[in-house]
Amino acid sequence: MELTRLLDPDTARRIRAELGEVRGHLGEPGAAGRVAEDLLRKI
Repeated sequence: MELTRLLDPDTARRIRAELGEVRGHLGEPGAAGRVAEDLLRKI
């Protein structure tokens, strides 16, 4: 069951670490708006 896997401490720790990396790549709040503005400039 997926929930059992997610509740495993090692799996949960790895997921939190990976999500922390994603957050770091996105930067400050408003990433979606910045991406939208960038795309609009390119078209």
